[in-house]
Amino acid sequence: MASSLIEIVWESLRQNNPRYPLDPNAAEGEPGSYLRATDMKADFCAREEYLAWKHDVVRHFEADVGLSAILAFGKTVHSMIQEGLGKSGHLVGQWACGHCGKMAMGYGPKPKACIFCKKKNRHEFVEKFFYEEGFGGKLDLDLRSTVNEGAIIVSEIKTINPFEFKKLRRPKEDHGRQVNTYFIIRKDATDGRVIYVVND
Repeated sequence: MASSLIEIVWESLRQNNPRYPLDPNAAEGEPGSYLRATDMKADFCAREEYLAWKHDVVRHFEADVGLSAILAFGKTVHSMIQEGLGKSGHLVGQWACGHCGKMAMGYGPKPKACIFCKKKNRHEFVEKFFYEEGFGGKLDLDLRSTVNEGAIIVSEIKTINPFEFKKLRRPKEDHGRQVNTYFIIRKDATDGRVIYVVND
């Protein structure tokens, strides 16, 4: 039976997305030596991960073109929120100068000017990779509490359609697991949040 043009295009846009098992020879903190926080979904199975590692099984998942559009939109939303919170002084993290490209020293609030090229208000937030106890990931936001001085609130930004958002009573299980995983990674975190942005 002949396929429609739409089906042919759709199948050509699908891509195979292999997921490799943990590598016992990978150096600590290197890819393959840890589970990513984003993998801590509702269907995560520790037994499956162990068996895949033990028998060196590469699993294959299909990703479609729609996912690329969602990820691109999400990245834009992340940048907008990080920029706004950076200006307010509530976001702490790593910052790179948008003019000279050099990283600001340390981990803290957004610098007012670059210590290298002296340009003002050019810094962009750089999501830092955290690794601890077999887990790793890039946290969307490290927020300073406005109520409890010194408190760190680990936060993830998620885009959601308006219909799903109306049904929410608590964070989605996948999102809650991801934030909870960051509590393992960030031992100094005192609270966690999932920030939903409606993509309407």
